Amino acid sequence: TYLLQILRLSKTATGHTTTGQVVNLLSNDVSRFDKVLMFLHYVWIMPFQTVLLTYFIWQFVGISALVGVGALFLQTVPVQGYLGKLTSKLRLKVALRTDERVRLMSEIISGIQVIKMYAWEKPFEKMVALAR
Repeated sequence: TYLLQILRLSKTATGHTTTGQVVNLLSNDVSRFDKVLMFLHYVWIMPFQTVLLTYFIWQFVGISALVGVGALFLQTVPVQGYLGKLTSKLRLKVALRTDERVRLMSEIISGIQVIKMYAWEKPFEKMVALAR
């Protein structure tokens, strides 16, 4: 279905899209949808576990359990927010570099005859090594 949707795109829609972006989207970004199904249950499991464990700690310790759970929330929520933003920035940088590398490799493969004919293998090898 993705191929049919891509083939239906107009020329203006694909004008700003490089080959590297399309290949990266189809290979890497689509796999994230598969991973969502694995981790989707954590949305309801984690709050359930938190309430359940807070109850058990309450049974052993009493009111001090609420202080401990509150301290955990105050420590973990900001750290998770910061790590989420940092991961998002790093993932964007990786995606941009991957797009550039895939675009370069696609151009090299499409022009391999010219590269071989003029014996430009070494300069292009350096370009690929630099892109990696």
